[in-house]
Amino acid sequence: MRVIQACRSRSWGGMEMVAVNTALRLRARGVSSVLLAFPGTPVEKTARANGLELLSMEWGGYLDAGGIRRFRMEAGRLSPDVVHVHQAKDLWMIAPALRRLKTVPLILTRHVGTQKPKRDWLHAGLYRRVDRIIAISGVIRKNVADTHPIAQERILTIPNGVDLAAFDPARVSGAAVRRKFGIPLGAPVIGTAGRMNWWKGYREFLMCAEEVLRRDSRVWFLAAGGATVGEEEEARAIRDFAGSLNLRGRLVFAGFCEDMPEIYAAMDMLVYPAYAEAFGIVLIEAMAMGLPVIASDCDGIPEIVKNGETGILVPAREAGPLAQAVLDLLNNAEKRQAFGRRGRARAERCYDWERILDDTMNLYRTVIQERSLH
Repeated sequence: MRVIQACRSRSWGGMEMVAVNTALRLRARGVSSVLLAFPGTPVEKTARANGLELLSMEWGGYLDAGGIRRFRMEAGRLSPDVVHVHQAKDLWMIAPALRRLKTVPLILTRHVGTQKPKRDWLHAGLYRRVDRIIAISGVIRKNVADTHPIAQERILTIPNGVDLAAFDPARVSGAAVRRKFGIPLGAPVIGTAGRMNWWKGYREFLMCAEEVLRRDSRVWFLAAGGATVGEEEEARAIRDFAGSLNLRGRLVFAGFCEDMPEIYAAMDMLVYPAYAEAFGIVLIEAMAMGLPVIASDCDGIPEIVKNGETGILVPAREAGPLAQAVLDLLNNAEKRQAFGRRGRARAERCYDWERILDDTMNLYRTVIQERSLH
């Protein structure tokens, strides 16, 4: 099998990581994987560093005739069995290019929802070429069904996955991370993870930190994540806001981290107060690491974090309930441990990358067979 994974996003977040990881894991299973990326992006650089076969393409807009022609030529040269798109706007180049390659199935994964209905004649023609849409959560599946011109039976849910061997609390220590940032080994650490923009809940995380420190001066706060392309000013504003609070020198901005298992191992719990989140890869990573999770009760998060079982759900955009939930868990080691055990079990049961890949490859085989009968 030969598969093109397409993700020409200029950013680096959950969608981009999933696209690269899917290509890498397919390659490990003997699938010939090609990654379509925009030149100079983190996606391209990460793929190159991992030795993936690359197809780097610029293009000028939604209907770039030159881009369409070039991808049609490259697809003819590569002869893929499947093209799997991770960024919806890439369809405008890929779907028209595949019109003459009628035996090649086209799959789109929707990593985020949309508020704009896509039922006009132009989108209807575009999505007619799409064989399946994968939604990463039930919330996204409903959004796709409500807004996209595609039959419900061609939409399915396959969540994102976590590498259970890499994110394993029995194998990973956070001691080096604590030493690196000057955090005492015995101090409670409340962490968050995600790129530095306001909608990830950094304001509430920082306000929560100030409130918790008023009541418990032992606690440290660790934020892992950097600015994505074009959001550098927002990251500076978050740091400035943190500087305006009385955090007593107990806050560490770790920046972008590649050693995420060790970062989680340095934490006692993960706080994730995002305003909107289709999925939240950091949630399944933290659960796999046996961490209790406190997160916003919105969008796709309740599908992952089970309130009172693997963590605590709180209202989005409210620092008070967030701080209270943190304090409650800080004062209840037994509950923290129980949430952590159940979180790890849930990650094993629902989000194992190998199981996710099984479902993905089964879908590839299905659409290949369907196209062969046309």
